[in-house]
Amino acid sequence: MVKPPHETPLDRKRRAPFHFYAKAENAHFSAYVLSKVDTHFMDLCASEIRYSGGPSVALSESFFREASLAIELVLKAILCVEKKAKPPMSHDVYDLWHRTGLPKPNQDDLHRLAWMTEILYWSGRYAAPTKDEPFYKHKALKEKHQRRETLGRLNIFVPTQLGWNEFNSLFEKASDYFWDLEPQNPENYVF
Repeated sequence: MVKPPHETPLDRKRRAPFHFYAKAENAHFSAYVLSKVDTHFMDLCASEIRYSGGPSVALSESFFREASLAIELVLKAILCVEKKAKPPMSHDVYDLWHRTGLPKPNQDDLHRLAWMTEILYWSGRYAAPTKDEPFYKHKALKEKHQRRETLGRLNIFVPTQLGWNEFNSLFEKASDYFWDLEPQNPENYVF
């Protein structure tokens, strides 16, 4: 008889939905604060540390990272409950959303999820993608879900917003779904 491998406390944490959910809530809160910083405070902070970049660009990038991370983590919390196992080691929120029992998002939200995946994989951290293939995959997904309108003979792209309201709507859908799940295996909820 083969003895099952010993499960460590870290193994339990890797599949404990409330760990993922707590981190998701932290990122959700941080995104909210970043979305509320006013220009005066931003400029004051920039001058205090002699920041030479664009403060609004820096905080926008930070908001996008925190918002994307919050979505990733809440989706992983859901998957922990649904699959009774640790979630995939992936930042692909587009794919993670589709792996859950959540309803299919509308076209704009699908575009946002593809955009958030790009943010988590590279654009929120690096000047260029570390590999070419994922870049083209995410670019194709974003283009597939980019809304287009006809203006006379022109076919134009309609910008997809990713501000607090759009992000929070996605987060609340996933969060509400998480809290509605029946815990099939209560030990998965241990801290």
